[in-house]
Amino acid sequence: MISAIAALLICTFMGAISYGLGILPLHLDVNNHIKPVSLFSGGLLIGAALCLAIPESIENYTKNAKNDSKWIGISVMLGFVSMILVDQNYQKPERQEISINDYDVSPPPSSIFKSILHTSLTLALLIHSAIDGISLGSAFHRDSITFVFSLVVIIHKLPTCFSLSCLLLQKGVNAEMVKIHILAFALTTPLFAILTWIALLAVNPSDTVIGILLLFSSGTFIYISTHILGEFKEMTFTEMGILIVGILVPGFLSFMH
Repeated sequence: MISAIAALLICTFMGAISYGLGILPLHLDVNNHIKPVSLFSGGLLIGAALCLAIPESIENYTKNAKNDSKWIGISVMLGFVSMILVDQNYQKPERQEISINDYDVSPPPSSIFKSILHTSLTLALLIHSAIDGISLGSAFHRDSITFVFSLVVIIHKLPTCFSLSCLLLQKGVNAEMVKIHILAFALTTPLFAILTWIALLAVNPSDTVIGILLLFSSGTFIYISTHILGEFKEMTFTEMGILIVGILVPGFLSFMH
């Protein structure tokens, strides 16, 4: 088990670099290239789901040879269905996204909560980040995999942060509210990692439980991917190429661990 200081340093680094990369599109001139950037960002998310999230989930679940493989599909399906229910019951039209300009000062917590709840993209990624945090917190208790697992989580969080920011801008979300979404996303994994690390001092969940949670979150990730593809119905050959390149990038990153 690593020390509390080491766990805090890893989580602080992860949160800081995730937020920094997430707000990068806000400081770049992407307005004139919003569709190509959004296509590339959407491709990154799709690739992350296929090449990082799903394999990682299956690997964790199958650590226990006694686990029944049928629960892999069921867990992923439940994650996907849960996002359909959330999207249909809580989602407002995208252009009705709450704007920071409606307030003279920082928006009240209720408006921030509604903004996140009504944005299925952010909501699904927060669920995935929370479960990543639980997995990372569990890894903190296993010295042999702490560094590698931390690196894996960081590798697939970075392109996701950038993608989330670009896709929110493309949906017309105000820049200040985008920062809040990014901050919530950047902090979720570190926060849940620390809470899990503390909780596991008393209780030690099995790899099976962690695996099922990761599979569930993969289902939410797949929903995001289908949601993104539905927004790009008409693409030129060049735009299709940009999307495919974005999908391939996480595939190359998957060979780094």
